[in-house]
Amino acid sequence: DAVFGNQGELRQGGEKFLEAQAVKAGAKLPKLKADLKSDAITKKIDADMAEARNFGFRGTPSFLVGGVPVRGALPPEEFAKIIDRILNKKI
Repeated sequence: DAVFGNQGELRQGGEKFLEAQAVKAGAKLPKLKADLKSDAITKKIDADMAEARNFGFRGTPSFLVGGVPVRGALPPEEFAKIIDRILNKKI
């Protein structure tokens, strides 16, 4: 939230701003930096990105509700309709 809410600071501070926000959120910076370079983490991110593409997700927000891809910022009522249809087996 802090990163998205402070885009100007992100543009100005770049990586230093991101690191400060990570520390504020409780991350251990040396581990975070190591993880960012990790092949295992990179493969996991790549797999997640491929799965998102398979559902047609190209940005945020995107949701998967009971196997139904939902794209965009919909009001809660729309999510309720989708959930009701799933529960009633109409999807």
